[in-house]
Amino acid sequence: MALGDLHARAGDWDQALAVYKAAVLRGVHVPGLQGALGAAHQQLGHSQQALTAFRQAAQQTPTDPRVWNGLAAAAASSGLLEEASRATARALELDPANARDRANLERLQEL
Repeated sequence: MALGDLHARAGDWDQALAVYKAAVLRGVHVPGLQGALGAAHQQLGHSQQALTAFRQAAQQTPTDPRVWNGLAAAAASSGLLEEASRATARALELDPANARDRANLERLQEL
């Protein structure tokens, strides 16, 4: 997963995605892998794959607000505004001081 993270930090999302997918296929179970996979898909515009990965990540690491933020973004980009609102609200429960999440939730509730 570290190699995938290096590619992601460099902005090489295609390579990051390839590394994350290979880890999943090998059966690697590392906290954060599904979230990283979701982020790579999101960056590449693969909305459905991002949504699937972030949903799995939320089940695997339900106390990570970054996962819920990713799920919110993937849901919103897929037009699933209720799911995006719920995910953003969960992220805020986990990190109540996050002003960006609070603003995102307010925007989602206005739609």
